[in-house]
Amino acid sequence: MDPKVMVKVEKDAEGKYFLTDGQIEIIVDILLKVIKLPEYLESIIKIILIKVIKRIDSLLYQLLPNEIYDFINSTKVGFSPEEAKEIKVRIVKLINDRIDIPFLSEDIERLIIETVIDILFTAMIKGNMLK
Repeated sequence: MDPKVMVKVEKDAEGKYFLTDGQIEIIVDILLKVIKLPEYLESIIKIILIKVIKRIDSLLYQLLPNEIYDFINSTKVGFSPEEAKEIKVRIVKLINDRIDIPFLSEDIERLIIETVIDILFTAMIKGNMLK
């Protein structure tokens, strides 16, 4: 095996997150427009959403090769809309099985996960990117 490939694989394995702070902020802003969280959480909604996004990011970092996850940063490579749709369905189930937010209903939890995955996989379609 090519030593350069092995170095890259080892470096990728050391990481935990892929999204930048700016990309997380974009996703938070979208979620705040889409999701209505309970009133008692109003003062900490952004913090909760950032933590959930980072948890999703960490799981995706484990599930997807970085070369695929990097599709969110390029318009030149990516999935077809059909491929993205098929993968989204499987990924949402995997992520939802691994994340539990005990102070939110399962419906709201699933909506947050679906929305984040939809944002990311829409960005992974060739011609799109997460800006």
